[in-house]
Amino acid sequence: MNKVKLILVSLFLFIIALTPNGYSENIKNLKFIDVNNPFINRIPIAVPSFIPVEKNSDLDLILETGNSYLKELLSFTFYFEVMDNIPPVEGIVSTRVDFRKWKNLEAELLVTSGVYFDGRILEMEFRLFDTINEELLIGKRYKGRKQDHNKMVRRFASEVMEKLFDNKGLFDSKIAFISDSTGHKEVYYCNFDGSNIAK
Repeated sequence: MNKVKLILVSLFLFIIALTPNGYSENIKNLKFIDVNNPFINRIPIAVPSFIPVEKNSDLDLILETGNSYLKELLSFTFYFEVMDNIPPVEGIVSTRVDFRKWKNLEAELLVTSGVYFDGRILEMEFRLFDTINEELLIGKRYKGRKQDHNKMVRRFASEVMEKLFDNKGLFDSKIAFISDSTGHKEVYYCNFDGSNIAK
């Protein structure tokens, strides 16, 4: 039994001990949830590797870390079950997607991503598909600097949350905090995941 469950059970037993016998008869009507898994029916979503529009060694790190980052963001919400060990996608547009294959893998949602870099401008194109109805839900293209790729991924994750749940979530949120690491108390802020710390 983990620590959280042990505390809850101890508290529950303590309350029972202080409760008159007449109330203890209603225990059988109480409903419990596992606080470690509040969202039981997570949506299976496939996030295959990002596809480079053209071969470019400058994109290797972005392709790998960007894909992992998007998976982490979607998993963080607890609304999605990000699937592991999935095959590559055939392309990013619907005419290149074999929906039957993804349905056979029991993926209800599919993300396709294409990345292009001309040495100056980075472009990231994302699509979210409903594999059951073979329908495009979101199609977005972002442009920016090479170092902005995580910001683009966060923006798309927000679009996914807003489309499916009418709530952009906290991916674009900033956290403010005070640090005295310099010897003086100063206010800093960072992204919700602790990245890009600045004064």
